[in-house]
Amino acid sequence: MCKIEARGKKQEAMTLLRLTAFFFFIAIYGYFTYGRNKPWDNEYTLWQYTTAKSPHKARGYTYLGIAYARDKRYKEAYEEFQRAFRLAPEDVEVRYNFGVFYAEKNEPDRAIIEFEAAIRLRPDLPDAYIGLASIYMEKGSYKKAAPLLEAALKIRPDRADILAKSGLTFAMSGEIDHAETIFKRALDKTPDNAGLLTNLGNLYLVKGNPQDAISYYKRALQINPEEPESLYNIAMAL
Repeated sequence: MCKIEARGKKQEAMTLLRLTAFFFFIAIYGYFTYGRNKPWDNEYTLWQYTTAKSPHKARGYTYLGIAYARDKRYKEAYEEFQRAFRLAPEDVEVRYNFGVFYAEKNEPDRAIIEFEAAIRLRPDLPDAYIGLASIYMEKGSYKKAAPLLEAALKIRPDRADILAKSGLTFAMSGEIDHAETIFKRALDKTPDNAGLLTNLGNLYLVKGNPQDAISYYKRALQINPEEPESLYNIAMAL
């Protein structure tokens, strides 16, 4: 009877790992452009002015598309991205942001094409690897996602968000010890990350160590008292 209950808890914990994985997907799909700050408070005015002044340059249309996409005005965003693409089909900024657009619209096959193009055009752009890996993670293809995240880490070994995603791929592939090591590396860089603390708690619950799991859940709650996964998981671990 105890074994059955333990197995059920482990299955629930793995489900929670999937839910926590979604938390990290939001970060990439909500992030258009790679490292440029918002130039004006009124983006529409800026980029409409830019496209009027330089109608044969792709950048203005790309950023106008980003502005529309941020406001969920997807029809207008698509039209601007298409204009940018027609002008500069080999521009990495155009292809990467088109990939983010398709991912946000839940069109993964089109997103894959754009992220792969961005990687071809700019092999040292980590966010393109992250975007492509996120698509495969959503599809449940964790073994396809893992090498992409490893490639991103070679470019930016300092980024905790890449480590966190990499840890998820190993966790969901059943490589719990490896996932634990990577999550702890990420936590060293961002010790106040409630999502990471929750994932580590989930791992310890899977490993049959509820006391350590509760410790991580409590740390997550100290950072974010309304962390729903941690609240639920503490009750499950008791």
